[in-house]
Amino acid sequence: MNKTRLIEISAIVMAATLATFVVNADQEVRLSNVSIKTPAHATNNLTALFSTIDTDKDGLLSKSEISASKNDLLMRNFKAIDKNTDNSISNEELSAFSAKIKTK
Repeated sequence: MNKTRLIEISAIVMAATLATFVVNADQEVRLSNVSIKTPAHATNNLTALFSTIDTDKDGLLSKSEISASKNDLLMRNFKAIDKNTDNSISNEELSAFSAKIKTK
């Protein structure tokens, strides 16, 4: 039986986590299409994700915008991401949350 190293499992978990930022709930995820991004690419992906979800272009993500995006990860973690408790998520709060889950 092959032994799977912790680093390999962590890489798979990170790839799946990043995929939830990009994949709509109605889309199929294929691991062959998921790659682990460098921090620069991850930042670009977060910026693209943020601007896609921010439909009113006010620079903040509201609960209704996140709900409409069908991003379950953001909905489940809304309170944890919204550090200043203003009922919206800024790009900085999203980036901080992303960095936090990458280090776990």
